[in-house]
Amino acid sequence: MPEEQHRRRRIDRCVVVGSINTDFFFAVQQPPSPGESVLGTSFSMSFGGKGANQAVQAALMGIQTTFVGRIGTDVFSGMNFDDLRDKNVNVDCVFVDETYGIGKGLVVLDETGENQIIVVPEANWRWSEAEIERATPVVAAASIAVFQLEIPVSVVVRLASVARDAGATVVLNPSPVPPDGAPGDLLQLVDVLVLNATEATALTGIPVTDCESSVPAAQELVSKGVGAVVTTLGSAGSVFFDGEEAVRGRAFSVDAVDPTGAGDAFCAAFACSYSSPSDAADALTFANAAGALATTRKGARAGLATREEIVRFIQQERTQ
Repeated sequence: MPEEQHRRRRIDRCVVVGSINTDFFFAVQQPPSPGESVLGTSFSMSFGGKGANQAVQAALMGIQTTFVGRIGTDVFSGMNFDDLRDKNVNVDCVFVDETYGIGKGLVVLDETGENQIIVVPEANWRWSEAEIERATPVVAAASIAVFQLEIPVSVVVRLASVARDAGATVVLNPSPVPPDGAPGDLLQLVDVLVLNATEATALTGIPVTDCESSVPAAQELVSKGVGAVVTTLGSAGSVFFDGEEAVRGRAFSVDAVDPTGAGDAFCAAFACSYSSPSDAADALTFANAAGALATTRKGARAGLATREEIVRFIQQERTQ
């Protein structure tokens, strides 16, 4: 791995470039089969979008955080925008689309806590050249730049390149994985790739089912230019690999209510805790705790925990 990847980085200003959605939750005993109608047990609405979720988690970590994304002029856009601002996320670089509404997410949640999600991007997918140029100095000023793939990959490549050139730590959560995989020119810009087992398999063609099988897939991604790979494995925990050493982080056991947003909590918490390979173990612990706590409350964003809550949870787990 290049020597520059081993430098300890500052963690003070975070920019998250990505999607913002309004999520609609339908709780059912069991999801319908094709052609079947079922009665739901409850309905709720919450604010989401992988980018916005990660921005809120970063802000809850006490990091100065700016969100860069796109909304519409519909009522859901206004409520979502206000929620970000109320959670101390800087929204000066949130662009308004006069034609398309905010992205929408449909979440079907069964009684076991498993979910199925459909996302309609709407404004998230309509970036202009002028907006990319306006976002450029904001991204360049950050110490951590976090991206996902719920916005056009071309936008992610452009702004990740800006972040990398400015010396920021570039974190990519490659979700959803594009049909053709993440392009090589993007992977070469990434300091830390945070993904789950399904995404690791999709990007490498190597089946990932546990901690051991995650390492060959991570090695493949490192060989393509990624600085380090963090693979989340549900109840098996998570694994950090930088081409030299694999570090495992254990999962925390909680009474899960809703897994929506847990991956976003993990990604942002890791990004805001990791400054060099030497503290990967501590960053994994913090991120695993953030992800676990996010499952204990309903809603992708409403379930996110503060730094103080995460620290207290880890301390309680260590005394048990």
